[in-house]
Amino acid sequence: MGVESCGARVDPGRRGYGESMEVHEPSARPSPRSELRISGRVPRLVSLALLAAVVLVGLGGRVILPPAVGGPLGDTLYATMVVVLVVLVIPGMAPWLAALLGWGVSAGVELLQLTGASGAIVVHFPAARYVLGTTFAATDLAWYALGAVLGGCVIAWVRATRARRAT
Repeated sequence: MGVESCGARVDPGRRGYGESMEVHEPSARPSPRSELRISGRVPRLVSLALLAAVVLVGLGGRVILPPAVGGPLGDTLYATMVVVLVVLVIPGMAPWLAALLGWGVSAGVELLQLTGASGAIVVHFPAARYVLGTTFAATDLAWYALGAVLGGCVIAWVRATRARRAT
């Protein structure tokens, strides 16, 4: 009974004249694709804990800190929250890709405010204000970028910490 490998039939039990079983050593260099991704996944329970922490700090900062500090902190952590949500839905996503997607979603929500659609939704569902906002501010895009980078770094750190503990 043979096994198909890379298009060639390999029979580990039979060897012909002068044939031997080849053993392929793993290459010393990782493939470029593996360098883009930290192995492992962030468990959903860990993502949920991160999500809860980010939301509590963000909302707490808006309540406790002066608006000049609490506002940007909330905007930054909004994008961090979106990155954590991305990893919650797709646990194996590369941190840099989750950060990019998180920023894109945050920026998209901010740009939606230019259309007035978010304001119309908030009129009917006041709680949507916390997700969609009501007024556009270009500076929020920069805070979202910072928050997305922060979220990507946190996810990379969690994965690296888990990988170290596993070895």
